[in-house]
Amino acid sequence: MAEPGLIDFEASHVFERDASLPPRLVAACDGCWVTDSAGRRYLDGSGGAIVSGFGHAHPTIVAAIRRQLDAGILDTNSMFFHTVQQEELARHLCELSGGHLPRSIFCNSGTEAVESAMKLARQYHVERGDARRVHFVSRRSSYHGNTMGALSLSDQSRRPLFGPYTFPAEQVPAYFPYRYQAPGESDDAYALRCADALETAIQHLGPGTVAGFVVETVVGSSLGVMPTPPVYLERVREICDRHGVLLILDEVMCGAGRTGTFFAYEQEPVKPDIVTLAKGLSGGHVPLSAICCTEPIYRAIREGSHKLALTHTYLAHPLACAAGVGVMEIVRGTDLLQGVKGKGDLLLEMLRARFAAHPHVDFIRGRGLFTGLELVADRARRSAYPASEYIFRKVRRRAFDLGLICWAATGTAEDGGDFVMLAPPYIVSEAELEQVVALIGRAIDDVLG
Repeated sequence: MAEPGLIDFEASHVFERDASLPPRLVAACDGCWVTDSAGRRYLDGSGGAIVSGFGHAHPTIVAAIRRQLDAGILDTNSMFFHTVQQEELARHLCELSGGHLPRSIFCNSGTEAVESAMKLARQYHVERGDARRVHFVSRRSSYHGNTMGALSLSDQSRRPLFGPYTFPAEQVPAYFPYRYQAPGESDDAYALRCADALETAIQHLGPGTVAGFVVETVVGSSLGVMPTPPVYLERVREICDRHGVLLILDEVMCGAGRTGTFFAYEQEPVKPDIVTLAKGLSGGHVPLSAICCTEPIYRAIREGSHKLALTHTYLAHPLACAAGVGVMEIVRGTDLLQGVKGKGDLLLEMLRARFAAHPHVDFIRGRGLFTGLELVADRARRSAYPASEYIFRKVRRRAFDLGLICWAATGTAEDGGDFVMLAPPYIVSEAELEQVVALIGRAIDDVLG
């Protein structure tokens, strides 16, 4: 007999996702809290998988979905019909980009958006008569999705099981100063060294053969939140321009306000050719993702074959786009995003105070309400726990048992490198932030001492 609220794997007919974290049966979601069927409440310190930026069951988003349900427009195919919500959402994204990204394609998941961005980049080059451009470059410590194309761009540690089915994308080092910055090397010098690896990769593959460079504006689940100095993307943009390579920014996790601006790249000195969005784009209420691109990319296809080579049954689903419009009502009609940076700074301050002398927590970093902390065996040596110890799972499980939802993973070191990610909804209160810090502190102490 399973304890109240806990799913019994043996009695269930669902193929469970991860046996190391037995899920509980959810009964209610509201704001920053999730309640299970036994009445236990959980503070959502990571917005699930960094999804619920606006809180669970936000009334504005729920109302937008309900209006669409009441209208009964739910199953139109985007080849034959557009909806008002699709047009409105695309307009909002164009305006939020300052007109730089005037065209959008709407899909269902971040993975699908990245895969579609690759196809869009390839089609753009072919339409322009440049079919030699077949290669993509990404970074080693990255995660771009779980279909074969997106997985091919992701860190190799993410894809050993499916390696035989992925293509060999060229990968360059990611920016992670905690482990890989040379002694005495300045932050900018290290960032430029990482950026210049793109030039090396292009030369290796052959100038004129690279279609795009895919990079997370702020790295998420592979490095536990990692922004770069402004010089990094500035150099990357210059290299891409010089070689005719499209700069594709993956903002599936870091976009939609998570870092304090709607597009994370707004805090960088560059503009991309393509951006992918998902997760927070609908606040997690309905599956929705977007691929936003510049006018030259659109024109090359519109004036070439006239047909976008991306076909999915649920492109621009009316209910999903309605949820996205609900998000836009919040983003553009309230000052919620203006408070994200301040709340994020407060969270970092609280975490650094809580773990100031902790022997097993180091390198607390973040941007906006997107934070990470490194779990280390020895802080003085910056030594990682071996991957075989699964420290991140133990901390995540203990936090969950204490009533905190957090996101944890490994991979910042050659063998291991555990970290915890905290990314509560933007509506989080100061008192709730204090609870997040107290609960993660207790979980880490219980597991690591």
